[in-house]
Amino acid sequence: MRLSSMFAKCFTASVLVFSLMLSLNGYAKSLSAAQAELDSFKNQLIATQAELAAYNQQLQTTELALVQAANAPSPEKDIYEAAQAEVAKLSLEAAQDPSKDGELNNAQFKLTLAERKYKKSNKQLAELDDQKQNLEQKIASSTALIAKLQNNINGHSQLIAKLQQQQAANEAARIEKQRQELARLKAENERLKALQLAEQAAAAEAAALLAQQQAQQQAEAEAAALAAPAPIDRSQREPVTFLTDPTAIAAEQERLKAAASAGDGSQIGEQKTLTIRIPDQLTRSLKLHAVGGNQYQGDSKVAYGNATFSLDDYRWKAEIPKEYKYQRMEFLLDLSDAETPYMVFYVKAEQ
Repeated sequence: MRLSSMFAKCFTASVLVFSLMLSLNGYAKSLSAAQAELDSFKNQLIATQAELAAYNQQLQTTELALVQAANAPSPEKDIYEAAQAEVAKLSLEAAQDPSKDGELNNAQFKLTLAERKYKKSNKQLAELDDQKQNLEQKIASSTALIAKLQNNINGHSQLIAKLQQQQAANEAARIEKQRQELARLKAENERLKALQLAEQAAAAEAAALLAQQQAQQQAEAEAAALAAPAPIDRSQREPVTFLTDPTAIAAEQERLKAAASAGDGSQIGEQKTLTIRIPDQLTRSLKLHAVGGNQYQGDSKVAYGNATFSLDDYRWKAEIPKEYKYQRMEFLLDLSDAETPYMVFYVKAEQ
């Protein structure tokens, strides 16, 4: 296995562990924020409770001063107390006699007027009454705020407990995942080592087999070279020769096989087009197939007469005897030497 693949696997595992650490860090931040809010709520509660205690103390003082001011003698006070007594008397009578309701309503109205005149005449009493109302409003607001803060504290305490449990569970999961990942990486490392050893052994075996094959091929090539037919003397032949001697034909066939086997095979599959022109006959084009080593082979039926052979830039002439007219001829072309191309043809043996 390639080192890049090994690195990719290790990098992927590292990314997974890093992502888990980021997730745990997010939980830690949430817990820290919740704890900071809880501390803030507790500080606000302490301050508000202190304010409430101060307001209650001020209220007691104000109420005592209000009683003292209310007990001070004055004509407006006498009228106010008389109106109170009248409302109390009529309330009892109206409870027994509904016809007294009108008188009771009138008495209550007079009581309201008497109370206003009494408080207006006593400026200190009015100020103390305003202070009392203001303190009562502050006490109510502080009491409501304390209840709200206590609810927030209870909610955040529960949230922090859950976050702490979650953080502990995540920490345990992180440790377990790291353990599993380390075990997996260790196993993967052992597997890669075993695979590397197996690949090295296979490569050594393949190299030994290749050396054996190369030695065998060299031995076969040397044996084929020793068994190859003697070179054909072309000095007495034209570039294109029609063969009739079976021995000469067999020698050319063996020569083509040996030259094709000695080649690198790069020309195999390529074709050459041989054009045959004979006066008063149809021009024929023949495909010669590459067999290796710049050797080409093909066959076709041809007429007889003075034939002109054309292939690429080459031009040759040869006589096709009349007794072989319209028989299938086999053509062997040797282009191993581009300066002196050589071709033979003969009547192809029936198969």
